[in-house]
Amino acid sequence: CARECAPDWRPLSERKAHTLSRIAPLMMQEDNPMAHRTSTNSSEKSKKAFFFFTVIAQFVLIILYVIFSTYGSPSTTYTDSSGMSEYRYYQKLMNVTIMIFIGFGFLMTFMKRYSFSAVGYTFLVSAFVIEWSMILNHFCECAAHGHWENLHINYKTLITGNFAAGAVMISFGAVLGKTSPIQMMLIGVLEIVFYSINVMVCEVIIRVADIGGSMLIHSFGAYFGIFMSLAFGLMKKPRETLEMHKEEFKSRYVNDIFAMIGTVFLWIYWPSFNGALAPVDQFGRCVINTVLSLVGCVVGAYAFSSILNKGRLEMVDIQNASIAGGVAVGATANFRLGPAGAMGVGFAVSCISCLGYRFLTPLMERKFNLHDTCGVHNLHGMPGVFGAIVSIIVTAVAPTAAFYPPDEVAALLPHGTNQFGYQIASLLITLAIACGGGFLTGLLIFPLSPEHSVGRDDLFWHVPDDFAELGAAPQPEEDDEMPKDAELNDLAAPSPIAMEAVPLAAEVAAV
Repeated sequence: CARECAPDWRPLSERKAHTLSRIAPLMMQEDNPMAHRTSTNSSEKSKKAFFFFTVIAQFVLIILYVIFSTYGSPSTTYTDSSGMSEYRYYQKLMNVTIMIFIGFGFLMTFMKRYSFSAVGYTFLVSAFVIEWSMILNHFCECAAHGHWENLHINYKTLITGNFAAGAVMISFGAVLGKTSPIQMMLIGVLEIVFYSINVMVCEVIIRVADIGGSMLIHSFGAYFGIFMSLAFGLMKKPRETLEMHKEEFKSRYVNDIFAMIGTVFLWIYWPSFNGALAPVDQFGRCVINTVLSLVGCVVGAYAFSSILNKGRLEMVDIQNASIAGGVAVGATANFRLGPAGAMGVGFAVSCISCLGYRFLTPLMERKFNLHDTCGVHNLHGMPGVFGAIVSIIVTAVAPTAAFYPPDEVAALLPHGTNQFGYQIASLLITLAIACGGGFLTGLLIFPLSPEHSVGRDDLFWHVPDDFAELGAAPQPEEDDEMPKDAELNDLAAPSPIAMEAVPLAAEVAAV
């Protein structure tokens, strides 16, 4: 009573700010007309912008392909200079495409009210990025070589386009649930600019040894997305926003099952991803090293998830840490790691990934307001860097190892005994471009962020009637139906929001 009756001697501006801060969460509720009106207006603008941008971007790409592209090798050619048949390239292309569109898409369906967006945006943005990256990668490659020629589209070109889409999907995982369709399209446009520059520098000029993209795809995509999310956090009050919408980022039993389908698809097809562009004499080693790393990773993921969670398995560890071995072994998949070495890489990186989900992700969110929705730092970021470190060690040892034939060393190491230094330079350049490009992209697209539909499909999708029931708290079962009188009384009872709003409204009037 003393607290309630005591006069408030604070300045008027301070009292007003305090009162409004208490009312603001109520205005954010879905039933609040003012919040709903603001959300509707902003979403309508975003929807129109999405339509015009998508149509214009597609027309521009069509014009670019009319001017600068043609078919690659004639359809009568069935083998290339490396001895790889055209049909084998088609098989690899399909395997990589399944990874991008099914694997990454379903892996991100764990959010209970965001499955349409996870699969749908993966489908749209990956398709757009493939056509955008092929032409831009070609422009950058011509600039690096200092001569111009038209883009000759073949199976290799399509595979590299899928690789670029994979990098963007990894970045998408860091901002999952916090972006609109127009933002995702802009991310695809801007990220591919930085991605193509990084590939030009590291692959064409420096000639890094990274057959499976541990650095150029996984580390780049992860840190691009993480710093994009960091930019979101610096420009907004992410902790208040995430606390308000924390329920939307939770999973359900069925959603985790669908996400596990994505994990299994990625696990099965990862050897094709790492060996998609490998020559014939190195392809078998890529497959063997990747499979052995993956099986070691699965065993480690189950073991470390159990010990870190007091004897119980954590589904997020199984969904992600069990495939981190494919990321870590990517840079050295075509080297002679040995069966034990490949399994050791997978087992070690599963520990790193599980520790990241258990300790590092909450720490980043708590200390830096950095919300990594899918934990791409633990699945792609740290395992990619770990794979780069493994490649530095391997390339330093390989030139003097007795089990490497001299001709094979020349094929694997463009710079011979100095290759490890180029590996270090490529890792640092990749991290610098990814972090800087991601942060800049986040600053540019942040003004288009949805305000009141974080982690929900219903702002940009038509959803089924049972959408509102997803994730709802289970209702207590009753033996008999509620009497109609009780129903009327229940409907007439004021809601908790209304009961809290009445004294606040009086306080506003007093101020």
